[in-house]
Amino acid sequence: MVKNTLETLYPDINKYNDTKNAHYITVSDNTINLRTYVTFPTTDAYKVFPGTDFTYAQVIEKGIESRWTTELLGSEYDFVKGMKIKVNMNIIPIECLPLFDTQRYIQINVYDYFDIPRTIYEQFFWHTVRNISHPGYINMYTGDSRNDHLYNYIEYQGTVAHEFGHTLLLGDAYFSSPITGNQLTSNDEIAQGNFGCDGSIMYSNGKVYANDIEMVLEAFIKNSSQDYYTMLANSEHGELTKSNVIRHSQVFDGNP
Repeated sequence: MVKNTLETLYPDINKYNDTKNAHYITVSDNTINLRTYVTFPTTDAYKVFPGTDFTYAQVIEKGIESRWTTELLGSEYDFVKGMKIKVNMNIIPIECLPLFDTQRYIQINVYDYFDIPRTIYEQFFWHTVRNISHPGYINMYTGDSRNDHLYNYIEYQGTVAHEFGHTLLLGDAYFSSPITGNQLTSNDEIAQGNFGCDGSIMYSNGKVYANDIEMVLEAFIKNSSQDYYTMLANSEHGELTKSNVIRHSQVFDGNP
């Protein structure tokens, strides 16, 4: 009898995988290794983060690695029940590339003022390109202009780790239903939690759940974005189609 491992469950993981991509993933037994090249082109990235001895760039590197490096347990909803999964995240900053080098990377623009953090994808004419080879770039700010909130160290790391999830082709999990105005109620796959601390990384900038990693693997296999539920387009988002790997029943009666 063949043992179920991530390696046997995802034999097609290298279909769109390429070492020249910003993100490169390997799966060995039940261990996932994810390597990402990043650049920090703005001078604000090299300012010292308040209350620390680290630059904003260093805080971002540590934040992404600490949030996305994790040990998980499979359940009846994710992977195989009882499967022990290890995820290693390695951020490699690039200061300069040799001429004509074709290595791709995630550009993280750091700004010392308030605005809305976002991940921006490439546009070819009127078409947005969002796939493994074109994961977008991140704009990160010291605070959120929507509520005039200055991020503390934990919130800042959680927010940039959330935006990093978008470059892994994951959607947001916090939109309100255009029909009821309510948000997704927490369940075993996707939890609301407290901002910046717990709950799903793509819901409340908390931590990575097994379902998030399952969606990342699906994104690499399908070379397409993965969303947390099905919704009609509205002013907040385009049309969303729930990822095939989400198996838990969903209820929308949370507070927006």
